Amino acid sequence: MSGEVTKVIDQKTLWEGGRSPLSVSYGKMMMWFFLISDALTFGSLLGSLGFMRHKYIDSWPISEAIFTHMPLVHGPDAHYPLLYVALMTFILNCKFSYNGPCC
Repeated sequence: MSGEVTKVIDQKTLWEGGRSPLSVSYGKMMMWFFLISDALTFGSLLGSLGFMRHKYIDSWPISEAIFTHMPLVHGPDAHYPLLYVALMTFILNCKFSYNGPCC
């Protein structure tokens, strides 16, 4: 790759077309476009999440208390965060047993 980037190309050949800029393949260039757009998209989503959490701090739920309560389970000993994992596993098992394996 370093040999391609440092190679000197005369202006006539470079501006005639039919040649990729910097001798980069189409797939590699599109992969970099995807990675950059993905980083910008998720960076903006995380930035807006931080902004909204900071602006509406009174109405935003406390992060430490999100998975401490299970619906329809009350009381002082109702701290069952693994019930969510068990519930999701059960739902996925039911789905695959009904539809069959995806492969």
